[in-house]
Amino acid sequence: MGLAELRGMAEKHLAVMKRLEITFPDFARWSGPVLMVLIAAAGASWLATNVQGLGERLDQSELELDYAIGLLWWAGIAIGIWLLAGANRHLLLVGWVAKFFVVLVAMLFYEYKYRYNLDAYLYFRMVATGEHFFFPGVDWRQESWMPMFQQTVEAETLQGQLVQNIGTENMLRLVMVVSQFTGPYYHALKVVFAFLGYWGIWLFYRAFVAILGRSFPLAFYVLALYPSILFWSSIFGKDPVFILFIGLYAYGSAVWLTRGAAVGVVWAGLAIGASYLFRPWMAAIEAIPLLLATLVRLFGWVPVTLAIAVGSVIVGLGTDLTGPLKSLKTSSFIEIMASRAEGQTGQGESGTNLTIAEAQELWQTPSGIALVVFSGLFRPLPFDAKNILVAVAALENCILLILLLVSAFKYLRWDFVKSPIILWAMTYSLIWSAAYGLIILTNFGAGMRYKLQLLPFIILLILLLLRPEGRAALRPVAMR
Repeated sequence: MGLAELRGMAEKHLAVMKRLEITFPDFARWSGPVLMVLIAAAGASWLATNVQGLGERLDQSELELDYAIGLLWWAGIAIGIWLLAGANRHLLLVGWVAKFFVVLVAMLFYEYKYRYNLDAYLYFRMVATGEHFFFPGVDWRQESWMPMFQQTVEAETLQGQLVQNIGTENMLRLVMVVSQFTGPYYHALKVVFAFLGYWGIWLFYRAFVAILGRSFPLAFYVLALYPSILFWSSIFGKDPVFILFIGLYAYGSAVWLTRGAAVGVVWAGLAIGASYLFRPWMAAIEAIPLLLATLVRLFGWVPVTLAIAVGSVIVGLGTDLTGPLKSLKTSSFIEIMASRAEGQTGQGESGTNLTIAEAQELWQTPSGIALVVFSGLFRPLPFDAKNILVAVAALENCILLILLLVSAFKYLRWDFVKSPIILWAMTYSLIWSAAYGLIILTNFGAGMRYKLQLLPFIILLILLLLRPEGRAALRPVAMR
């Protein structure tokens, strides 16, 4: 074959590639993800031959088939992202490959280590049998395809405590609906729930874009690949579902507070309503910051501050100022959070060794409340670490604390604090930490999962303050 023929063949192939809009830079850009997928395929092949031992708690006769169905669901979603995500497909596919390694590789070892304490296995057993130990005598396979509007099931008491069952019921109903599509395959259910969590992360990134006014891929990579967010948004349980709600809430709030678009209120309202169906107190935690930021946006900082101050004085004149703090100890909300903390205490491997009564006592003093809030925001810390998961979370919290202090001292201005966006994010973070601090103090393991609802807000604050684009975006917002 002569030189002229080789040149002709090369030109022919280049013309075909041009028609397909494929260039050599595209191959270079995709070399990394392709290599990751090949490594993932090799790892999946090995795991498929060893999954029988890792999945001993799964009452499945053909675990290899179960795992293969999970792989097919992951691949199907990856194809859907490639076809439908448009210009964002590169971002989303990188994050989805990371999800593969967590859901279908790392999670297998986590599930094996904690195989006797995971709700995921109880959910799967319910899919297979229709039974869940919270609700003896109820066949959950017979529930409606409109699961959230069914009548509440009467739950029995377990070990003398009334089961708080509204969120659990709706979670079981949601699992049964999803299983109608995936079939009774544990790893397929895991992949679908991981995708729900991934969707929530994407919505939170879109909230950041709404605030910034342009795309900012670094923010997505930080959110999607942040270890705690990546891991806990991938489990088979309520946490991926809740990050989806939180993401929708954040996106709607950002669109409303920055652009004044009423559709943002609709999205945020839907998210708050969905949160109520699973954890009723979260609806209040989400609604209060949005309401406060909305009032500031509509009427300005000064009138709202004066109204709150006057209202506080009127209430304070008629009551003992220490009364509200003391009443928190016996209020229904604190009792709910304390009971949840007590329920988690026996399952964890770490905590501050506080009893529930001692933790509740913290609410009687301002310093105690400050400790609860700080713990909700930044615990565990390195001196709290007693296992590898807590150690990773402690390292993350140290980094977040340092970055937040640096960004606040160096860049935070009063005009930014007056911004509805900053006010909304800060208020949400403080209220959430005050509510969940009791659980985190008594069980760092459970607290790490719950902090999935908080971490994106802290990361949002840090990115907005550290990046010049973020500070520039806050200035016009703060002037409104």
